[in-house]
Parts: sequence; structure tokens; C-alpha cells
Amino acid sequence: LGLVGGVGSGKSFFSQALSSKYAVAIIDADAIGHRVLQEPVVIEEIRQTFGPDVLLPSGQVDRKKVGALVFGTVPEARQARQQLEAIVHPRIMTHIQAQIAAAQSQPEFQAVILDAAILLETGWRNECDVIVFIDTPAAQRLSRVEQSRGWTRAQWERREASQMPLELKRQ
Repeated sequence: LGLVGGVGSGKSFFSQALSSKYAVAIIDADAIGHRVLQEPVVIEEIRQTFGPDVLLPSGQVDRKKVGALVFGTVPEARQARQQLEAIVHPRIMTHIQAQIAAAQSQPEFQAVILDAAILLETGWRNECDVIVFIDTPAAQRLSRVEQSRGWTRAQWERREASQMPLELKRQ
């Protein structure tokens, strides 16, 4: 079961609610992406692509600096996002497939939920039998990310603009 929706739509909340009623395995693509950004080979590729300024003094990827480069609609942001995606998406997909296989091998699970904001954009939907669109009003989504993530409206809008339009996801 693949979950899609706008930024702050409640995909993770929905998957957690399902897991409280049913035996489901939840695969959180955002969490996988965060772990992938800690892999030494990924850090090095990001450093080579974007320069040493996108790394923290600890040598880890500075997600805020990378986010400032890749989120938005200007051509430079689109190009930077494509470069980042070429580095991380294949690795995320490998982890997703491994977690799906592991969950499917455990008979106690009735279903596997793939919570991935960019499920449709990446082709990860091919791993799913069913796609569910979480439809939440924009004002509510903005309020959620302001409270839970400390984002500004501008940050939320840049993230939204970097994903497939909601109308296409809804279809």
C-alpha cells in the first residue's frame, strides 16, 4: 500500500493509525533517505557534486544547506535536485525493496505500507499494489509543518513546488 499526498498531509499519521489496528509493516522512505545521507559513499558523492560547504564540521551532510539548494522551482534548484536524486534515489530504492521483502517474509504482517512523499515521481509506486492519496486542505498542511517541523510558509511552498502537483497525485 503506497501513501501519497502533499507535504504535511498526514501520511505518517495515517500509516501509524493503520498499524494500531492491523499487523502492518511501515516503510518510511524519508527515514531511509536520512540514513542514506549518512553513508560514507553518499557523503563523498554529495561533497564532490555540491562542494565541501554542504557538509557539517562533523563531516555529515548538512540537510538544511542541501535543502536550500534543491528545493524550489528555479532551474538551478531543479538541476541540483536531479543531481541529488541521482545519488540517493537508487540507494533508497534498494533499501525499500529489502524492507518490503523482509516484511513479506514475516507471516504476521497483513500488509506493507510504503510512506513515500515522492512515490509517484520516483517510480517507487511500482512496488505497490494500491496507492492511497491522503487529501488534506493546504491550510491544515501548512499549520502542521509550522508546528511539527518549524518550517515557514516559504519553506513549505518550496517543498510543495518541488513535488508533483497535488492534482496529478490525486488523479
